[in-house]
Amino acid sequence: MEYKPVLPEHNDNISHAQPVKEFFEIAASLAMIALLIFVGLGLLVDRIVDGISAETEASISRMVSVPTATPAPLQARQRQVQQLVDQLRACTLLRRPTPIYLHDAEPVNAAVGPGGNITVFTGLLGARLSENGLSFVLAHELAHIEHRDHLRGMGRAIAMAAVIATITGGGDIDAIVGPGLHLGTAKFSRTREAAADARALEILQCRYGHVGGATQLFDSMKAEDSSWPLSHYMASHPAMQERIATIHALAAARRFPVRQTVALAAPAAGQPAP
Repeated sequence: MEYKPVLPEHNDNISHAQPVKEFFEIAASLAMIALLIFVGLGLLVDRIVDGISAETEASISRMVSVPTATPAPLQARQRQVQQLVDQLRACTLLRRPTPIYLHDAEPVNAAVGPGGNITVFTGLLGARLSENGLSFVLAHELAHIEHRDHLRGMGRAIAMAAVIATITGGGDIDAIVGPGLHLGTAKFSRTREAAADARALEILQCRYGHVGGATQLFDSMKAEDSSWPLSHYMASHPAMQERIATIHALAAARRFPVRQTVALAAPAAGQPAP
């Protein structure tokens, strides 16, 4: 009789477990649970934000924030930007003043903080925009205040950190669960940015009677946009070329005219240019 070696059907010394597969199954389950909790908390954040009045937000902001003052050499330029914001605010639903702070830093950007304040980086003023181009950026920030996007974003960031810490205990699995949640917050942010662009276009039309200069900043920066095809999904803002095309399409659909822009006035004598 010929001998044929075979493996035993059952051997306690041989494990049939697939640890790598089980790891990814557990990670995927945790990510799905985290996403569902995060979506629920996001909706709760929206309900809470909608219930907070602008006056209450301003009062809380005054209690918890550290007073910020624009450096003396930039105060003349601050008054100039503040005047632009006040003129644009007349075309919004905002009834409370919107203070401006100039921060001497390179980013070509502006941002809304708690309490509805706008911080303008001097890098934006150094981008040599027309008055209309700068006004569109400021109108975009006013739109964020109107939509309460700064509070919604802050609430979601806190919720995301809490969800990740609760589910993972702050362990190494953060690296797997975290990016999945970040995709959700990035998509939410891009949606809010697109809505702010659309509202800024309306404000610009109201202020100047045309929307010339609306894409001036994006036109100057589109060459710096990432060329990595998948980077869009992790970005907090729409891709630059897509943003420009959407604004042009919206202006055409609304029949907003595009006319010559106005040059931004130079800083007052004796004040260094940003």
